[in-house]
Amino acid sequence: MCKFASFVLTKDQVFWSDNSDSHETIISEHNLHEAGDAGRVNILRVEISPRDSFANLFSWTYKVDQDLLPPWSDPVADEARTRTALAGRLKGQRWLAELDTFIASFKTMRWFQPDGRPLQAWHLSTAKTLDAALNAARGAARGAALDAACDAACDAASDAASDATLGAAYDAALDAARGAAYDAALDAALDVASDAAYDAAYDAASDAALDAAYDAASDAAYGAALYARCIIVCRGTKLDPRHVKHAEDRWKVWTKGYACLCDINGKLFVYAKV
Repeated sequence: MCKFASFVLTKDQVFWSDNSDSHETIISEHNLHEAGDAGRVNILRVEISPRDSFANLFSWTYKVDQDLLPPWSDPVADEARTRTALAGRLKGQRWLAELDTFIASFKTMRWFQPDGRPLQAWHLSTAKTLDAALNAARGAARGAALDAACDAACDAASDAASDATLGAAYDAALDAARGAAYDAALDAALDVASDAAYDAAYDAASDAALDAAYDAASDAAYGAALYARCIIVCRGTKLDPRHVKHAEDRWKVWTKGYACLCDINGKLFVYAKV
């Protein structure tokens, strides 16, 4: 599967697409021909992806994504051309450094350690274990979703509960994506937040069941990914302010040491071990 950022090289030029990181899309958009004289390979598919940092483009990993190479291919020159193209493609993208700072902040967050000052706007469920608190939050959210769908059929009410748990705002934010860079920001935040939250869940909730620790870490990763989408990468775009506020409000739960399950009709359902 093609990764961000993908490029296709010819002997003299480097091509990419603003719509996709599929090599085949790049080839099609620029009307490139894979076979040259005498049927020889005429193009080179490459990828260069972030490793330890987004802002430090020199740290990105370069990779050739095909087995047969064109006769003009030169590993050193091809990589240099690709890195130059990457710098041009991402010129002026301020979200790169901001995303690095955001991800680095995970290391000092007080995961699952409530500050004792929950917001009144939340629906807070607490218990002596993270598992019990999570189950209580799920029950409360399910009840709220059913109430919201009281005039609908039973199965429609169940759908409402499911959609709320998954987070409809996440999908709405996806519609405002600005291409592959957006997806890359999401993936990085999701992976790093998931790892950090997963480890913290084991430390902070040692008496919780394994599935509760896993679910809590997933909730944290989801919140981080949503923040990266709406606040960092989409800053300055026409993304609906409601989704921006939702992402900010949801992430605030985590920065205060609580855990966020979902949103039902504008109310965040939050849980914590106390």
